[in-house]
Parts: sequence; C-alpha cells; structure tokens
Amino acid sequence: MAALASSILLLGGLFSGLMHSEIQEAEVPEVAIPTHPASPRSMGLPTAQRHHSSSCRAPDVAIPQSKGCRIGLLYPSCRFRMPDPEAAGYLYDRWKRTTLDHWWGSPGLVTLILAVSAKYQQEYPGESLVVGDLDAPGPRHSTHRKGQDVDLYLPGMMRTENVRRYVRPSNYEGQRSWQVAAKRARVVELAKNLAICTDGRIRIYYNDEPVERRFLKWFTMRGYKSPFGKPMRRHNYLHRFHFHVSVPENMSPLPFNPPSFAGNTDLAADTHEAHALDTSQGGRTAGR
Repeated sequence: MAALASSILLLGGLFSGLMHSEIQEAEVPEVAIPTHPASPRSMGLPTAQRHHSSSCRAPDVAIPQSKGCRIGLLYPSCRFRMPDPEAAGYLYDRWKRTTLDHWWGSPGLVTLILAVSAKYQQEYPGESLVVGDLDAPGPRHSTHRKGQDVDLYLPGMMRTENVRRYVRPSNYEGQRSWQVAAKRARVVELAKNLAICTDGRIRIYYNDEPVERRFLKWFTMRGYKSPFGKPMRRHNYLHRFHFHVSVPENMSPLPFNPPSFAGNTDLAADTHEAHALDTSQGGRTAGR
C-alpha cells in the first residue's frame, strides 16, 4: 500500500508539472523580437509559425532594426532592414534603383525574403535574387507603405529585362523552347517558395500566363487559401520583369537558423559552395 501511495503522489506531481508548463507556454507574448536573431520560441512566435520546414528559416545574419523591436513592439514601431548583401553571404543583391532607406519593412516580410533567398540559392547554386523596394512611400508606388510589399527580380529569367526606362527586351525571344521552359521553371519555383514559407498567405503580381497557370494549379493542389483571393494575377505592364509580392499585415517573423546554420548543414554547404563558385567566376549575375 505504501508503494501504491508513493506512485500516486509521483504521478500527481508529474501531471502538475505538465499543467504548469502548458500555462507558462501560453503566457509567452506573441511577438518579442530580440536584438539578434534567435530561435522561434525565444522570439515568442505563435504556434502557427513554428511548423515550417527547416528550409523556411531565415539565415543567421545580423539584421538592422528600429528601436521598437528591442522592447517587443509591432510594426510600424518595429521595422527590420534587409542586411547588406555581403553580410548575408551574397544570398541576394539590391536592385540598382533601390536605396537603403527603401529596404525597411515589417519583420515578417524581411525574414521571408531572407528565407526565400536562401532556398533559391540552395536550389540554383551560383544564382541569386535581386531585392527591390520594400517600404517606399512616394510617387513611384501606390503601395509599399505598410510593411507588406516587396519587388523581387530574377535577372535573365523573367519575361522581360528592365535595362532602363522604356528599354525592356524579352528574355525569351530567340530562345529554344527548352531554354524558355527552364527559365520559367525558376520563376515558378520562386513563387512556390514564397507560398510555402507563408502557408499560402501571399499575392504576387506578375504578367506571364504560362507561369501563372502552372503556379495556380500547384497552389490549388496544395490546398492553400490566400487571404488576397487569387494568389497570382496580372497587373500593369511593368510586372513583366519582376514580382510584386504582398503578405498579410503584421505577419509573424519566420524562425531563424541557429548560428552558423547549425542543424541545417546542407544549406550551409550549398550556400558556401555557391558563393565560392561565383567568386571564382569573377562576379555575380549581371544586370543588377
């Protein structure tokens, strides 16, 4: 009887400890962004944001932040800026017409760009995204004001190339069919990665019917639902050479990789190899 009573007390203590742990977890604030990237738990990310695969994690790089981030405030009091390309291991480049003051956005948007840039370079070593305007209020944009929007470019891969104003030659004219298909596949892959890393909560403006058709079919088969309605749609003629990407307001930041890509050695190796290959070839993709 004494042994039975002791077992009951032990089980009661374990149950009480588990209940206490659950209460403690529920009290974690929704968004408490640290000065330096850390784990999703330490950032207080909601449960819905913790199930992304390891490939949808922002790389461990120092991110410039506004002061509000350090005390757990939300956008617009807390804003992130895209790190300089060199600091991020050349996962991406900055669009030639984008200034640093237009590289600020919500933490969710910036971590999404970082994660998708890493995924793209892992899939296509030696290639990288070009990141344009994030928050950029002014005459050039009717949007880009709420931390939700970013322009993304894939030089040489999208339907046209923005060389300069009114000079936008086709990237597909004169190409063999398999070459055009390979370029469009990269554009579709970028759209898929954006959808995967946001659980489908995305809208992309882009004008290329074959890309749109293929992406929408995949999106539907995955069972995603976008709060914007149709997740990819055509817009004005300027959207032949870039994606205009929108995410929901105050989207939670994606989790970060541990320092030095610990726990994701394949991504670390691929990123290092791509950078080494690019350096040995004397530079990155032209047209930045």
